[in-house]
Amino acid sequence: MNLPHRTVATRLSEYQLPIVTLGLVVVAQLATVVSQVVDVAVHSVLGTFLQAAAVSVSFGPVTTGNIRKGRQDRRYRALFERLTEYSLARRGLQCQQLEDEFLHVPLLSRLCSGGQSAIRKSTPSECAVFVLGYQFYGHELEIPNFDPFCLTEIADCAAEYPPYRYLVLADALRTVLPEAAKVRALVREIEKKATTRFRVSSRTSDADQRLESRIMRSREEELIVVSTTSQVSGFFLDVLHRREANISEVKVVCLSPRILSHGSISSQSLESTVPVSVIPTGQQIDDPRIDNIRRVVRILTGIASARKRFGSSRMDIRFLILKERHPGLKVRLLSRSGYLQLFPGNLRYAGNLYRFGYEIEDRQLVERFTALLGDWLDISGEPLGVNDAEIQDLEERSISELARSLLGTERPAENIAVKSTMLFSLLPDEYGRDILGKVFNVIAQGVDSTAPGRLREAVPSQWDVYVPAGRPIVERQRGLALTPSGAHVSVGAFIECDGKMLVVKKVTAPNRGLWSIPAGHCEWGECPAVSIVRELREEIGVLPKEPTLIYTGEIDEGRPCRHGAARHLWFLYRIQFSELPEITLQAEELRELKWVDNTVLGRLRKTPALEALLEKTSGE
Repeated sequence: MNLPHRTVATRLSEYQLPIVTLGLVVVAQLATVVSQVVDVAVHSVLGTFLQAAAVSVSFGPVTTGNIRKGRQDRRYRALFERLTEYSLARRGLQCQQLEDEFLHVPLLSRLCSGGQSAIRKSTPSECAVFVLGYQFYGHELEIPNFDPFCLTEIADCAAEYPPYRYLVLADALRTVLPEAAKVRALVREIEKKATTRFRVSSRTSDADQRLESRIMRSREEELIVVSTTSQVSGFFLDVLHRREANISEVKVVCLSPRILSHGSISSQSLESTVPVSVIPTGQQIDDPRIDNIRRVVRILTGIASARKRFGSSRMDIRFLILKERHPGLKVRLLSRSGYLQLFPGNLRYAGNLYRFGYEIEDRQLVERFTALLGDWLDISGEPLGVNDAEIQDLEERSISELARSLLGTERPAENIAVKSTMLFSLLPDEYGRDILGKVFNVIAQGVDSTAPGRLREAVPSQWDVYVPAGRPIVERQRGLALTPSGAHVSVGAFIECDGKMLVVKKVTAPNRGLWSIPAGHCEWGECPAVSIVRELREEIGVLPKEPTLIYTGEIDEGRPCRHGAARHLWFLYRIQFSELPEITLQAEELRELKWVDNTVLGRLRKTPALEALLEKTSGE
């Protein structure tokens, strides 16, 4: 039954090869004909037009984009070459070309429209132009949804662009090497011989850990450290403590804390002229006058901490203070091992947030750099003596100069009050608080000198309660300033205008319904001159001019205040306005205000404190 079927299949298989061959021949002939037709069509006028249109549609945008990108890259390279020349010639980096390129950099427009996600589409050259231009021209820009933390990512990408790295490194090296040609040669050699390049986004401990690893393999090492700006970190001191058996000598280079005699701290004020978003959060204060307090205290604290930890160590640790300026380089150098960590940062982006770095192990290069740095330090630095008397002398001179510099500013108490919370948060250790107390006591000699003579003779300086020695700083609203006798420290103000005085009605017990003056308690860590500014801002919404101290002394008010004390050490100020200020009462404590003359004031139901203060000052 299946035999015929197999016979047919067998016969078909016999003709399969000839049929396939014939098919291939026919297809080849058709392909030749089609090719000739297409060739004629392509070479015709219409065919040429259609062909050009097809190519343009398919590849035109790509070709145009490449051309545009090439032109852009050439412009950027020319820009950075010009800025490098400016830097080596010691000219400013601000110029019209940088401003134009920054305002038209594609990254800026993408940030405005797409936020941080736009960074992923940016090239290193775009990021380099943005990082460099933003510090000069970013103050007035409105960038919607701009996240300051993305600056790290932008700076990290910028550091991938060689012309940007060359500029930053050359700008830093020109401080220690004045000849432009030698700076260029040294930059090229560092880029060529660096074994590791630390990224901007690297963990801050990466460099410390690599340094400690090298110290572990050394014996009788000599270490030179040029700190970032003003301090020696606790982490670094821990490294020295763990590896002091491997180190024979340490030289630490930092800024001079003598703010009037030397200009190095003032030279760092450029860091506060960049856009606020550039200033690393929690690292410095945006008011350079108050930030100088932080810098001076940090320097003195670093020196004291190092001497305390290594005073009896076999390791010889010495300090060298820079009188005029920081070199713009963060340096860790093991001179015997021929090992160098170099972080350039001479631009206005001087914070660690924007600093990439190099690790160099080429002995000849390290020795040459060591000699250059040594020559510069011999001219710019001043060795700090090792005995206690010299350290004490530096501390006293630094405190005096810092206090005098603050007294030379307008309204020092008001400025300190505005930034006091952040200032305390940046200076949490006991030694720093003691230095603060000494600084403010010197300030008090100037502030209190405007008070009546009997006040200066009768009472210790009002600043003595600012930072009580040996006591912890308590956060606002968690504690009050007390005298040794347990009296609360209180402040108040006679606010006067056109012969009348401001009085306010109390809402809370125990003085509910009685008339008083704007007043309050000093919080722990506040001096009265700062506290009165804060209280007036909180209670009546007024930021006064510098108050004048007119009375201070303890008063027994006859009944406990809402915090439980009957006795208060009062600091009373007088503030005069030429026209009535705009008052906004604090609803939780005050309900009504009046401007009254002496006659009306005498008829009011007043708090015991106001009654006593009026009596004490009746002769004023």
